[in-house]
Amino acid sequence: MAMQKIRNKKLLVLAEGAVMVALSAVLSLLRIPVGPEGGSIDFAMIPLMIYALRRGVFSGLMAGAVAGMIQYFNEGYAVNIWSLIMDYPLAYMMVGLAGLMMLKKSAGGWALGAVIGGFARWLVHIVSGVVFYASFAAPKVWFMHTPTVWLYSAAYNALYMIPGIVIAAAACAALAKPLSKALME
Repeated sequence: MAMQKIRNKKLLVLAEGAVMVALSAVLSLLRIPVGPEGGSIDFAMIPLMIYALRRGVFSGLMAGAVAGMIQYFNEGYAVNIWSLIMDYPLAYMMVGLAGLMMLKKSAGGWALGAVIGGFARWLVHIVSGVVFYASFAAPKVWFMHTPTVWLYSAAYNALYMIPGIVIAAAACAALAKPLSKALME
């Protein structure tokens, strides 16, 4: 009987992950474009963060990798296989780090988890921008002067990542209490 319960729990976690990845794919279609070279504010991180906050880092990382590949196949762009890996599965895996705050069932804990996951994703995009997209770097991103490739990549990716992180943190904070009560096992 105990083995059956463990199998049912694993199946529940897997099914919940699949639903959250699908929801992430749908929410990624609701976007606000912010730059001429790509990048947009969307809501795709929210279900991945909620899943990671409920199920932990490992489950969050795996769901993020799958969601990242779906993002690429929907409307992704990559200059080579390494930029594809870095900008999609690896970057979205980092969203799963929100699960570091899994034990904090408060709005503040969930918001902090969202900030951790979103910030980690932003860092991956910054490194990817420096390594793979340096030739696109301009001396200015809208109103910000960017004398180095690192500053350009950080500023460019901040245009869509910072608002996305703020939106995700607010959503996770708002949903922490209702979801913790509704989805208790």
